[in-house]
Amino acid sequence: MSTLYDIYESDPSRESDGVWVNFGPHIEVKVRRMNSQPVRESHKRFSAPHVHYSRSGRDLPEEIANEIAVKVMADAVIADWRGSGLQTRDGEPIPNTFEAKVDTLSDPRLKNFRDAIAVAASDQDLFKEADDREAEKN
Repeated sequence: MSTLYDIYESDPSRESDGVWVNFGPHIEVKVRRMNSQPVRESHKRFSAPHVHYSRSGRDLPEEIANEIAVKVMADAVIADWRGSGLQTRDGEPIPNTFEAKVDTLSDPRLKNFRDAIAVAASDQDLFKEADDREAEKN
């Protein structure tokens, strides 16, 4: 019988430090859990300049919400990335910098990549204890 812990327990260090996820040939991203402390702190920092919207009872404009989401992903959800597949259309390597990640995640042609990272960051199974994940495979 599975218990609550068997199903839902996760490793806080994996959530905060991130786990390596393969996103295609030669593209690996170290993803932090969407609700981890570093991601929450980043969201708070990038949302702070726009707090007047919520204080006045107004919704955040979609453009600003998307900008915040991209910055949080670039700053905190993506802890690192590596691989020869991380390059521009011209074959130039995309560096592991905040600015390069924002540019990449903001490109409407790469929306599927951004969405895939968001899905991974929300996947509770990625952040389970390593031993638990291995046992589930068997």
